[in-house]
Amino acid sequence: MKNYFLVWMFLLTTPFRLFSAEYILNLHPESWNINQKGYHISEVRDGRNDKSTGTVMVTGKIMTAGFKKSLTSDLLDLVQHSVTFDSTTIPVIMELKKFRLDVKGSPAKHQDVLDFSIRFYREIDGEIFELFQLNGKPTMNVQGNIPEVAEKNILTAMKQSLLNFDQWMKENINIPPMANKVVVEFLHNIRLKPDIGDTLIWSEGYQLAWTDFLGPVKTSDFAAESNCMFYYKARPEIQSGTLTLYINFDACFIKRSSWVKDGGERDSLLLHEQYHFNICEMYARRFRKQLMQTTLSPMKIEQQVKALFDEVWAAYVQAQNEYDEQTQHGLVNTEQNRWMREVDAELLQ
Repeated sequence: MKNYFLVWMFLLTTPFRLFSAEYILNLHPESWNINQKGYHISEVRDGRNDKSTGTVMVTGKIMTAGFKKSLTSDLLDLVQHSVTFDSTTIPVIMELKKFRLDVKGSPAKHQDVLDFSIRFYREIDGEIFELFQLNGKPTMNVQGNIPEVAEKNILTAMKQSLLNFDQWMKENINIPPMANKVVVEFLHNIRLKPDIGDTLIWSEGYQLAWTDFLGPVKTSDFAAESNCMFYYKARPEIQSGTLTLYINFDACFIKRSSWVKDGGERDSLLLHEQYHFNICEMYARRFRKQLMQTTLSPMKIEQQVKALFDEVWAAYVQAQNEYDEQTQHGLVNTEQNRWMREVDAELLQ
């Protein structure tokens, strides 16, 4: 977010008189040569603490500033009729934090001041994500009776504000708040091969061999141990309002932290260890399936993915513990066969 302070001064001449009433400002649309690409100002909101609009000098009289419809409606009409935009693009809200006109001096020589503060933001799922803010106090030095001085001040301030914001948007259009939907795309892991290197990606056509157990043997009552885990990598890209999350999420077997004791290389034990790996693949698929079924928010995607990962990981660790407990590490054939049938059935879906 950037802040700008705008000041400009004009010298105008002619005489006039003084009194008090309401003056309706006419904010005539202009051509500002601003082409809002990928976004549009959809709404102007009044977030001011002080709702008064202040005073202007008209034909020698100090008058209360008024608007045809309202301050926000007239400014929205001005903006939308002075810029080029596409209403199907990302909506951005413009909010007035301060907007007050003031007159200082006499009818013969005075200053017309506009004290304003504007912020631009997106509102997503009821939450506000601020994009840009401007503060300005443009002042016009006036001598005599000059028509529509306050209008000129407002038009110049709004034009400059929209130009600054548009330039910022051109440089920041592909940021999460400017996305209105999320697409998830799972990538095939081409870096890790099923039978090359220290990390094995689960593959239907590859079965573990005792030569994959390369880690140092730990002090343990068990004959072997498999280190199975998830390989996770995510890369977001934003284009034309769509955040695409490219994800690698694979079940892995880590060779150098998996081990077997000398003399423990039994076929039945290797089959038991293979199903530790298969259970890891089963939960990797559950994660991918659940993520595809989740409605993701561009501004909350990191938290949402992490929450789902934590949930699946906890269930995965519990399943691996139950597998070992119920099969007694592969020694109870009936339980081993039951687990194999259930895991196979899910992997075949």
